[in-house]
Amino acid sequence: FSGTNVVGMIARAQWEFKDKLRDKWIPYPQKINDAVDQAHRSGHPTVGFNFPSRGVFIIDFAAMCERSELGAETPVRRKPDRRRSPDAGRSWSCSQCGCRNAAGSPICKECYEPSTPLSDSPPPRAVSRRPPPR
Repeated sequence: FSGTNVVGMIARAQWEFKDKLRDKWIPYPQKINDAVDQAHRSGHPTVGFNFPSRGVFIIDFAAMCERSELGAETPVRRKPDRRRSPDAGRSWSCSQCGCRNAAGSPICKECYEPSTPLSDSPPPRAVSRRPPPR
């Protein structure tokens, strides 16, 4: 998980869950990236998003690191400071309004409505996802 862009991770999850969720999954990549980053820095173990009629997407930070068979979680490795990332200083144009604030997503925050974060406890029908083994 260390050094991984959360939006990129969600984009990969988008393709994997696409068929199940009828070609519609994560509609707010930058808003989600910000919310995930905030939850991660605050030490929350999970963060979830509820998409109307599409169900729930839960990100479990500990599962992104390592988890033993007994369920003991390893400490979450912190994301590197954004100012030191290789993409620092790069900007993208928003496909809707044309501003340069789209920061890696096809559209800027202002062109999307925020998603609704859930509580830390995932509901029973939440989708869980582990990254593929490397």
